[in-house]
Amino acid sequence: FDGDGLEIIGFGAFWMSNLKTINIPQGIEIDFGDFYGIPCADKSIFTPGTTIVECKVSTQVLMRTLNPILEPTYNPTSALTPDRYVVQKRNENSCPTGYTAITDWKTCKQASAYLQIKYEHVKNGDVAGSQTVCFVTDVDSKGKLGINSASRLNSNHFSRSAWICQSQLSVSTPNPTPEPTSNPTLEPTLNPTLGPTSDPTLEPTLNPT
Repeated sequence: FDGDGLEIIGFGAFWMSNLKTINIPQGIEIDFGDFYGIPCADKSIFTPGTTIVECKVSTQVLMRTLNPILEPTYNPTSALTPDRYVVQKRNENSCPTGYTAITDWKTCKQASAYLQIKYEHVKNGDVAGSQTVCFVTDVDSKGKLGINSASRLNSNHFSRSAWICQSQLSVSTPNPTPEPTSNPTLEPTLNPTLGPTSDPTLEPTLNPT
């Protein structure tokens, strides 16, 4: 029984109950008659500031836990997973730390859909002759997109545009190594036989040197 918050225990409060465990707060008014008829033989142990566990005085304090965690988490999440795609600050010709520029139209289209930005493929190209990247137009100084904001893959980065970048964790290897050879040749043969022996010995030598 969790006695936290009790200020007084009325006479016969636990009469003929099955009470064996309770923590009694300090300063509470009690009477031995309050515990008459309970299974514990020694009623004198029920004093203010005492914790009783199975009719014995305990040094442990009963804690009331609404949703206890029975087992620790063995593999807790160490950090939040970064967004796959983000919009950089306006007029910054780079990507935030941990992100890389998008330089192909397929990823630019995917990123635009992820960020819910209109993608204008007809505006793709290399107009300015500088780095061709995915970016969005019509971005204000606070990073808010306008009603005419749209993305494209182009080298003409306007002053009111912002790069669209992808997380380095989402960049996959374009040509991953296939399955390894199960039985690779350890060392090459230095002097391989060019052809089969024309006159092989039919019987083993009885007395070899």
